[in-house]
Amino acid sequence: MYKSDSGMVVIQGFPVTAEQAGINLPEGEFLVAIPCELLIEAASHLS
Repeated sequence: MYKSDSGMVVIQGFPVTAEQAGINLPEGEFLVAIPCELLIEAASHLS
């Protein structure tokens, strides 16, 4: 997980299709899968 110069969070992960995730994905957006533990640890370092 990274914080961009524009203040957005960028997440590195494994690509997942909307079909695999079982969701409707808006055009132009992508999905990635990351371990929950990594997300929790990374989010704690954003402050």
